[in-house]
Amino acid sequence: MTINENFFDSLKNFYLLMFENLNLLQSQQQRMIEFFLQTQPEAYRTHLLNIYKDWAKNSELAFENYKEMVIKGIDYMKDVYKKSMPQDKTK
Repeated sequence: MTINENFFDSLKNFYLLMFENLNLLQSQQQRMIEFFLQTQPEAYRTHLLNIYKDWAKNSELAFENYKEMVIKGIDYMKDVYKKSMPQDKTK
């Protein structure tokens, strides 16, 4: 593996770490919002909680789709790079 191919692996690892950190932040945010919703008046609590759960579910799906798209994109760039480089025929 060449140094240039290592660049793509490093880039992929950077994004994977970033996505892990975003997951941690999102779970902390979720706890804070759920705590906040528990302090709301009973008449509004269930409705607000349902709205939040729908939003959280859709956000998680969008985040997973984005994560998959970014990782596949990096793999694609690496493959295109490898195919575009001349092959060493002095083996």
